[in-house]
Amino acid sequence: MPESLRATKVLQSQTNDDSDVSSSEESADHRSSHAFANPSQSDDIDTALEELITTIAGQRSAASFACGGTIPISKTDTSDGSTVTSTSPVVKVYWSLQEEVDAKKVVLPLNHASADSSPSALQQLVSDCSPATFGRGNEDILDPSYRQAGKMDPAKFATTFHPADFRIITLIERILLPSVSNDGENSLTGRAISAELYKLNVYSGPSGLFRSHVDTPRSVRQVGSLVVCLPAAFKGGNLLIRHQGKEVEFDWAPRSATAIQWAAFYSDCSHEIKTVTEGERLTLTYNLYVTEPEHASTVIPSSLVEPWTLPIYGQLDALFHNSQFFPNGGVLGLYCAHAYAQYVRGR
Repeated sequence: MPESLRATKVLQSQTNDDSDVSSSEESADHRSSHAFANPSQSDDIDTALEELITTIAGQRSAASFACGGTIPISKTDTSDGSTVTSTSPVVKVYWSLQEEVDAKKVVLPLNHASADSSPSALQQLVSDCSPATFGRGNEDILDPSYRQAGKMDPAKFATTFHPADFRIITLIERILLPSVSNDGENSLTGRAISAELYKLNVYSGPSGLFRSHVDTPRSVRQVGSLVVCLPAAFKGGNLLIRHQGKEVEFDWAPRSATAIQWAAFYSDCSHEIKTVTEGERLTLTYNLYVTEPEHASTVIPSSLVEPWTLPIYGQLDALFHNSQFFPNGGVLGLYCAHAYAQYVRGR
């Protein structure tokens, strides 16, 4: 197995040095698993800290393996009559199956006001995709019962969307690849990630799906994948990501017609796409690679990530609101580690 990338902070813990303890990124359905009684109801801070240590030790089975967010596109009217400006402009996808042929275009989300933003334009893109395979050992397998989807390689299409425009890559760096500096510096150093566009995929109703699998890494530097769901209406198609007995579920269907939605996860996570029952689930997949570290003094705040989905949020939130916890200040840290999928050269 390749050497794990590690992020180390200081914390008094009862776990062994060899434990792979990680922070976790979980969905709203799992929030309650991190909640505990507000320590303000008790004067026993030591007990609260013991509970926190126990929870952190348990994070080994709930590793920091996934994160995600939403970028709204359509304008939303507020109760006072004002309007919230769109976070993202419309997304344009251009493609051509032959170099000599003029590129076709679809504008998302569909507004039915022009030929480029009509259902027929989207269907043209879907029909121009080729059947998607999956890797098994050194082979590419085509099996619609295991994966029913279409694909298009980056050489044949271009898009106006780029995750760096919305600081998605920076957010992934801060959440999935945290690190700390040496004792000579009072700051954080985050490992940097680069994203390489890998595929455009479409899962069409009523039978598009991809059963549980682990992606084949494309490089020794690959640590994960980013999936961006473009704004096109569909039903079903939930993305389920699993690691060490824990699961995070991304249900993109309710906002699929009006927002860009994304999820990032480590390469050693198994994941699946449930059956798309209606519409077209259109996604861009990026391979995530570790690059040279960059300097950062703080975690970048962003409304694109919901704080309650971050690890042990409930416990820490309660402790930080207790005046008896660190009354004179202090340092709280976590020892983290994560293993990535093994890369076999030539695959």
